[in-house]
Amino acid sequence: MFLFLDRAPSNLAFNFTSVTVSLIAGAMAAVSLTFLGRSFSIMPEARRLVTEGPYKLVRHPVYLCEILVVFAMFVQYRSVAAAALLILIAGVEVTRAMYEEAVLARTFPEFEAYRRRTSFLIPSNPIRFFTLFLEDRTALRRLAMVMICAFGLLGLVMILPMLI
Repeated sequence: MFLFLDRAPSNLAFNFTSVTVSLIAGAMAAVSLTFLGRSFSIMPEARRLVTEGPYKLVRHPVYLCEILVVFAMFVQYRSVAAAALLILIAGVEVTRAMYEEAVLARTFPEFEAYRRRTSFLIPSNPIRFFTLFLEDRTALRRLAMVMICAFGLLGLVMILPMLI
């Protein structure tokens, strides 16, 4: 939907912020998804309660990261329409998270204790949340794999035109 909007005038600071936030949030979303494993689904299902990795600090880290990526897009457009789109997408993410929580609460009795000790979407300590990806050995290993794959794909995209 952002592609239908006019971009704001180019600004190095805004562009740098947008690219940096989207790359970091995208990588964190990919790593968060790896902790879900087979629990990931398009329609909410209660396969198992995931409480490790980024899920120790936030119940919905993938949605948080997706909202951050959309915020990064907003920074590129900086308009009322872009702000409305950001609010709409954030609302959809929060609604989906609430629906998932209802499914998990019905299935897992331990979900209530997890809910009480863990932030819904915004971490109580944002610095701790971001550093978890570098301090948690499993998260760091998965982050390294995500980065290797991303740079590998980037290299392939750059080399492919030369081979054709």
